[in-house]
Amino acid sequence: MRVSSGFWQGCRVLFRRLRRLVMLALVVLVCIVVWLNQIGLPDFLKRPLVETLRTRGIELEFVRLRLSLRRGLVADNVLVGRAEKAGSPVLSLQQVQLRLDYHALLHRQWQLKGLVLRQGRFTWPLSDTNKLVLDHVQTDLRFQANDTWSLDNFQADFAGAKLTLSGDIAHAYWLVAGIAGGSPDRVSLGSAAWARWVVDGDLGYEIDAREIPPGWTTGYVPLRKSKPFDPPAAPLDGQVYALNAGLAEWAFDLTRATPLADSDHLKEIRSHFDGAAAQRPPFVTVGDEISSSTYWHGKLLDAWAAQWVPYFTGGKGEFATTAMEDTGTLQSLEFLSNAGLVNLKRVLILRTVSNFDRQPRDLSAAESLATQRIGKYSGYLPSLEAAYTVGHAVVSELLTHWPTYQQTIPVVDQPASPKP
Repeated sequence: MRVSSGFWQGCRVLFRRLRRLVMLALVVLVCIVVWLNQIGLPDFLKRPLVETLRTRGIELEFVRLRLSLRRGLVADNVLVGRAEKAGSPVLSLQQVQLRLDYHALLHRQWQLKGLVLRQGRFTWPLSDTNKLVLDHVQTDLRFQANDTWSLDNFQADFAGAKLTLSGDIAHAYWLVAGIAGGSPDRVSLGSAAWARWVVDGDLGYEIDAREIPPGWTTGYVPLRKSKPFDPPAAPLDGQVYALNAGLAEWAFDLTRATPLADSDHLKEIRSHFDGAAAQRPPFVTVGDEISSSTYWHGKLLDAWAAQWVPYFTGGKGEFATTAMEDTGTLQSLEFLSNAGLVNLKRVLILRTVSNFDRQPRDLSAAESLATQRIGKYSGYLPSLEAAYTVGHAVVSELLTHWPTYQQTIPVVDQPASPKP
């Protein structure tokens, strides 16, 4: 049977059209790839990736998130940390490669297998004149199951030396230690306090104190309430963190007799303050923390804090210290916990007192605030020494008996005696 010439002509026309369609599709695909590489991913694609990172406890700021044919998804000019906040550690990176789980992606799930960090610089200001700097930071970080991180070929330059590190982090304990303001009713300069509760001090409504109604003790009102300390308390996610109280009691029991340095200088400063604990030499205790980005100061705000903590903890927390980072740190650890990478029952918060949160009896709150500057706090160096001394005792105990503590979290159900 002979096929007509019209049939073959139709086939040729169809082939030419298909060829043009394929070429057009290839051109469009190339344009998309070039666009994703040069301009970056659109917001609707970036958003789930950023959320996936956040669930891992990683907050990245980047100039561009783009597609590289060789490296996959790459974030350029990345910043980790709060550069605008004085004294905060900051990690800047030229590139961060995001390793996706492509099997999960086939099921429309964004899951991150790891990060590749390149050309980084880590800076941590320790004082007005000194800072810790690591240059040429690079490493491969892999997220694995069962509370395990793998660090492959970490490299950095420090003070002319080359640092190299590889290994797995599993069953980790997290000890967050830093300086803080302290209430002279509960702690003295240079003291150390293990926290059972960390309460956010920023979320809320505020009326200028000069306009508060008669009978109010403060112009600060819990969010979604109509007056200060309006019951019942209704904390939002990330506003209140209950730590492992048994672990905190264990850390306190281990370190309660740790000698902390005192001096004539501290004694002279303490003599100007009133408060049940103000005149005591430095000591170790258990006390809870308000965490806020606002640096507040004065006896009236101290009184507010002393009510704010028990209000949000159902009367279980007792205000002792005020700091600025720990709700953010704990939220990051909570995200990591949700991803199966951190056990929140293994987290400890230690704060040491660099200054009192209120004025001495011979100054106004404003005059006292004018003297509060990082590196020049009245108990700054003693608080740093206390953070190391007390924290080191816990770390040393964990490492010395790691076969026991690796699987079993140490706890003390009830304190052996009242807190000092």
